[in-house]
Amino acid sequence: MNWRRLQFLFVLCCVGDLYILFYIERLHQLWFFVYMVTSVLFLAVFFALGIRMVISSVRIAVAEDGSKNVGAVLATLSLFIAVVILEYAVMYKNFGLVDGAKPVSDPFDFVYFSAVTWTTLGYGDIRPNPTSRPVAASEALFGYLFMGLYIATIHQLIVLQSRRSK
Repeated sequence: MNWRRLQFLFVLCCVGDLYILFYIERLHQLWFFVYMVTSVLFLAVFFALGIRMVISSVRIAVAEDGSKNVGAVLATLSLFIAVVILEYAVMYKNFGLVDGAKPVSDPFDFVYFSAVTWTTLGYGDIRPNPTSRPVAASEALFGYLFMGLYIATIHQLIVLQSRRSK
């Protein structure tokens, strides 16, 4: 797997999501539909790609020459998490969030809510409105599953590295 190309793709996705978050007020209804369909497809592909990255990172660590690729694997997995959090933040911007009784409009609040939901922390200061609740539920489930795989992968890589150094 070419980690540099994958990292470049993830950075491009992050830049595109940040542009939408900070510079586009609201997507036109047709563009919003197109964006949502492509986002759902991207998230499905990213989820499958994320699982593939986890599996290949364990394979790389088991291989004899895998120790030099561990950093690239972990960096790619971290960029993957950033892309997914930003994708969900853009969805929240279009579906809407509420802080108390007023709607949220600050892009940092959308990213904050997405990160809090991804980690299933859930402070409760910002809430999804009824139309964005299914999006929040899917992000919490996705984050819960992927973070478990991510932490297990890091643990496996550390154990394999320590066994090699003995």
